[in-house]
Amino acid sequence: MRRRLQYDASVWERNGRHADFLLPPGLRLAEAADALDKRRADLDDDIIAYAQASIAAEQERVAAAQRAKEEALRRDLARSRRILAVVSVLLVAAIAAGIFAWHERGVAEAVTVIAEDNYRIALNQATVSLQTLKDRYNAGTIPTELIQSLL
Repeated sequence: MRRRLQYDASVWERNGRHADFLLPPGLRLAEAADALDKRRADLDDDIIAYAQASIAAEQERVAAAQRAKEEALRRDLARSRRILAVVSVLLVAAIAAGIFAWHERGVAEAVTVIAEDNYRIALNQATVSLQTLKDRYNAGTIPTELIQSLL
């Protein structure tokens, strides 16, 4: 393992310490972290630097993934809050419309009762008027031409 780390560290150095040549996540990185923890004194400085850089890059990758996940959760939460606000406004509007419709139904029923009463009164008055007119005609106090024009 030490020879493999030495080779990987030299490749990393030859390529200008480019991040593409660091240890990938997985078994090799875990072995390097374990060697760094348990056998640091036995390792060369370039291997230590290589292992630390690989571990730091992996930690940064994990942290970036965590930050991206948290940002996605924040966006989802904000979207959920907007949806909740819209649904709440629609619910309040629906309740208000229902209350208004219920009130207007009550007003319409009251107006219907009043209209029916007025219609009944008008029919009664018309009936009484016709009866009075008929009675006067029969009594001979109203001329025939007037009755015919009224009817």
